[in-house]
Amino acid sequence: MLMFDTVTHDLDSRELAADAIVTHRRELLRVGAERLALAAHWCDLHPADQDRRGARLAGADGTPEVTEFAAEELGCHLGVHTHTAWVLIADAVNLRHRHPQLWAKTMAGDVVDWVARKAASKVAAAQLTLEQARWVDEVTSPYAGTLTPGRYLALVEAKIIEADPDAAEARALARALERFVRTGAANEHGIGTLVARATAGDIIVFVALVNRIAQILELQGDDDLVDVRRSKAIGILADPARALALLEWTPTSQAKPPKPLPKAVLNIHIAHESLLNKQGVARVEDLGPVTMGQVCEWLRHCNVVVKPVIDLAGGMPVDCYEIPTRMHDVIKLRQPFEIFPWGTINSRRADDDHSKPYVPPDRGGPPGQTHPDNLGPLGRRKHRVKTHAPGWRHHQLHPGTYLWRTPTGHWYRVNRSGSHHLGRHVSLLEEQLRALVSR
Repeated sequence: MLMFDTVTHDLDSRELAADAIVTHRRELLRVGAERLALAAHWCDLHPADQDRRGARLAGADGTPEVTEFAAEELGCHLGVHTHTAWVLIADAVNLRHRHPQLWAKTMAGDVVDWVARKAASKVAAAQLTLEQARWVDEVTSPYAGTLTPGRYLALVEAKIIEADPDAAEARALARALERFVRTGAANEHGIGTLVARATAGDIIVFVALVNRIAQILELQGDDDLVDVRRSKAIGILADPARALALLEWTPTSQAKPPKPLPKAVLNIHIAHESLLNKQGVARVEDLGPVTMGQVCEWLRHCNVVVKPVIDLAGGMPVDCYEIPTRMHDVIKLRQPFEIFPWGTINSRRADDDHSKPYVPPDRGGPPGQTHPDNLGPLGRRKHRVKTHAPGWRHHQLHPGTYLWRTPTGHWYRVNRSGSHHLGRHVSLLEEQLRALVSR
């Protein structure tokens, strides 16, 4: 029997099941409150240094200052990215210092943690002062836990406006003037989402162009639904030469010489068997798993240049600090994401960091220091943690296997399979590292 199968083993009536569900909800409230309390206490244990070097405000106005790297270790222990840990810290201290009534109700198990966090983050995002935040807390907290989350948060938003009407008007105007183009993650079928905000005139012209291309596709025999053809039009507009040719098309058009196709770079990872069989799954960087058929469909209107396969075991050592292009590609392919525990930065957007610090040859450094077995991708902030944060240790035990020790003695292993917590003060690991360092 699985561990959690026992939860329902003796619940042979609806009454018992109802009681268990109520108990479970109370447990969730307790765990959520403890998580917030621990995050706030973690902030207390990492106060800013007396000289305030590298200090940052933990939350909004009225919250304490903490050390620059307070969230890195917390994120490791929670199994989340550093940014997520910072958000948790900010929400916890915002609640404790700016919303004392809501904090008390949350600690008492009367308010679910995510609702309290959402309320505090809304107030902080509006940049209300400590005094204004305390007022919002006073007039809204009596309803927390009794109203539904949607109604309670709507009340909080109303009181945020009431607390500072002029600032609310400015925020509304800023949102109205905001322009952006954003993309969402693709689903398992390779379909993504595009969201854009622009001037009304630009949108009108763009939509008219999309509609025109969709009409031409229908005249050419495309029998898909109009929304599907409109979606195809976006892909066509990404190829200006093809879009122009299509917009010039008429039912009586004569064949014209083909126009130059655009170049495309697509970083694809595929198993040798799938390549031979011409079917299977390919992993496209920054997109995820797709079928080989989808890859062919995407590239059918592009000039494709196939680059040679890179041997991940290759990469001759060099003496210089700079990393040759081929070695750089080996590192990126071997480690798709940065090597810090729970890192989310794509390795192509990270720096290749020397696991053992590089020492110039004219200062006594050994030859061949720049080698894949002494390199790993790290974002700039995690490089600062490795270099400047007290108590952190980092080693590359084997090629592509990276070990991190936090200031409190917990060990984490990062490799291609992900991040793994190894425990605290691992004696065998310590022995291996001592042997490694002594070589």
